[in-house]
Amino acid sequence: MEFRTGRVEEILSERPGLQRVTVDGEPAYALTAIVGELAVGDPVVVNTTAVSLGLGTGGHHVVHWNLNRSEVSRPGPGHLMKARYLSEQIDTGAWDEFSAPGPDDPPPPIPDLGGIPVAVCSLHSHIGVVAAAVRSRLGEARVGYVMTDAASLPLAMSNLVAELRDCGLLSLSVSAGQAFGGELEALTPASGVEACVDRGMEAVIVAMGPGHAGTGAALGFTGLEVVGLVDLLNGLGARATPVVRWSDTDPRLRHQGLSHHSRTVLSLLARPFEVPVPPTELGGRLAREISGLNPLGRVREVSMSDPVGVLRRHGVRIRSMGRPVADDRGTIETLAAVGTWVGDRSEVATGSVGGSGSLGGQ
Repeated sequence: MEFRTGRVEEILSERPGLQRVTVDGEPAYALTAIVGELAVGDPVVVNTTAVSLGLGTGGHHVVHWNLNRSEVSRPGPGHLMKARYLSEQIDTGAWDEFSAPGPDDPPPPIPDLGGIPVAVCSLHSHIGVVAAAVRSRLGEARVGYVMTDAASLPLAMSNLVAELRDCGLLSLSVSAGQAFGGELEALTPASGVEACVDRGMEAVIVAMGPGHAGTGAALGFTGLEVVGLVDLLNGLGARATPVVRWSDTDPRLRHQGLSHHSRTVLSLLARPFEVPVPPTELGGRLAREISGLNPLGRVREVSMSDPVGVLRRHGVRIRSMGRPVADDRGTIETLAAVGTWVGDRSEVATGSVGGSGSLGGQ
């Protein structure tokens, strides 16, 4: 790791929880919930490691401390800490502790998530397309986002979530696990989904924040969390689908078509699940790719919504792996089918249409 000192020369932009600045002429960001707000001229300590390594999550130094401050004191609302045991650990509190019974009350039953549809993504960029596809299918719909701690811990780092909340494509953000900075905090992704149900969300998207990581190893990628999340949420009475990763433009052979990461996830799921596919030639290819990976899985052909049109109307532009998502037709068709699937099951879960729905129903 690398640290050095420098001086803030310019405030580039600000939003709740985040300032983007230049330090000695180089871009940096400050998580204001941890280090407080910066001003031009402040001497700071910055972590320069990611930039030095040339990582995809790099490009910006991270402000570690403002040397003009002798202290920062911002008491949180509860007792639960996040980023635990780091010097930056923060007392965020969590929805779980505020909704839990008292110490003298009997333990609560395991909750039933009531059939709420949940799209579990392995890439942060997918949440925008899925949210737009749900909007295209349902019109106004209350969609919650639960950010896991498999990548970025501060939710403030997500430009995409900020845009989606501003334009109304997301109605609530929840940071789960060690992640922090959402409108609600949750101790686990499952309790984050429970919080979304409690707050009246009609559908939920679960995904890590920006900065996923992967290797060539079969189990060496952060998207492996999708396996446990889908199985757990389906076991709790949600209707969770693993959002597959398909690309027509990725130059890497192992991510062309159905990504080897998605193959691994689909192969390891231990409860019955559905994978929505579009009614197109690509959908047929995807169905053939998926068949045989796991006898518990079922392919569901659904109509496609128009997420690209929704994103354009709201001025949201999404890039994934350095490329515009709108240029990858395979990605768009796959995620559009997920949005339709989520929208259809939201109507069932909220009673907008008849029937209770079951795996393989309709």
